[in-house]
Amino acid sequence: MANNRLIKFYKGYVLQQIHTKLNEDGAVIPVEDVDKLIKHSVDIDMSSVQMSNEELQAVILSGFSMADRIGLKLDYPQDKWDKLIKLNLK
Repeated sequence: MANNRLIKFYKGYVLQQIHTKLNEDGAVIPVEDVDKLIKHSVDIDMSSVQMSNEELQAVILSGFSMADRIGLKLDYPQDKWDKLIKLNLK
């Protein structure tokens, strides 16, 4: 099971930022569909709480990649990402 910090980071930051960007121009894309799209790109079809840390990290990186493709700069410093990963490996 993935660490709660990673789940909160994914659902509370990565997913929300992408969802907001995709819906800027009046489109109505449910957050659940955005979540499925991100997970589908790494062949994961399960709830975030069921994932291992490694699976959730792959989903988060996929989210960052998707953000780049839609012109969204997720401004999250590398040192904070490294610290988050280290905390979740304990």
